[in-house]
Amino acid sequence: MNLRKILLIVVLVLVALVAWRVAGIFYPSIFVLWLWRVLIAPYVLAVCIVLLLIIIAIVLCLGRIRYRVDAQVGSKNEASVKVSYLMKLVQFALVYSSGNQNIHIRIAGIRLGGKSAKKKRKAATVKTIEPPPPEEPPPPKPEKEEKTDRISPLSQVKAALTYPNRKIIMSLCLQSLGKFVRALRPKHLDISGVIGFDDPCTTGWAMGAYEAAASVAGVRSKVRILGNYIEKALELDIAAEGNTRLWGLVWPFIWLYLRRPIRLFLREVLFREQ
Repeated sequence: MNLRKILLIVVLVLVALVAWRVAGIFYPSIFVLWLWRVLIAPYVLAVCIVLLLIIIAIVLCLGRIRYRVDAQVGSKNEASVKVSYLMKLVQFALVYSSGNQNIHIRIAGIRLGGKSAKKKRKAATVKTIEPPPPEEPPPPKPEKEEKTDRISPLSQVKAALTYPNRKIIMSLCLQSLGKFVRALRPKHLDISGVIGFDDPCTTGWAMGAYEAAASVAGVRSKVRILGNYIEKALELDIAAEGNTRLWGLVWPFIWLYLRRPIRLFLREVLFREQ
């Protein structure tokens, strides 16, 4: 921008200020009303809407998600999952028992219906004899659609498996998954039960893997599994309770997308066009 344009802008601003002053002297009320409705009110309204959206986004991201899981596996297959969000403003409950499941959702205390998987009796239908419909000529065969240039999912899988930087992609995905699991990690966990296989050797291998994993994870006091080397058995009692924030569950995926190798992988393998 040269000096001439700068001087022209300054002159126009001065002229506008002088015109504003003169109009305010002769028509103070009308001018002020016009100024408020045309120049000030739209911007004030836009700023208020933007601030409201920012506040809502902050509240949603920092809102607590509390969950509790109780399950029994074995002779009794029962499970109960309860999730609440924003101080029980939004509630979700899933109860599974004896092959039946009930789902309940409440928002601000208002129930949004529930789904039940109970078997319904089929109503008896009366068969009526109707005359056969008249024969119609067969419809014309549809023309073959032209082949598109889209890449098949199988070729995308092959391209992903043979991608040069697949080790880096796998490492980043595991890091993102670790962040997600740490955010969802329960505060209180209690798992107890008995497992057994047909072969005592297989049970021994399973118990050895359990002992090693429990020692590395440091959950030996929270996860107590016994082995049944005589007969096949599976009895588990699971109780977990914890809380997290919505931002903690969303951030791992945002972090993953911000990595440059991931964006290149998505662009070159998944979203590329032939």
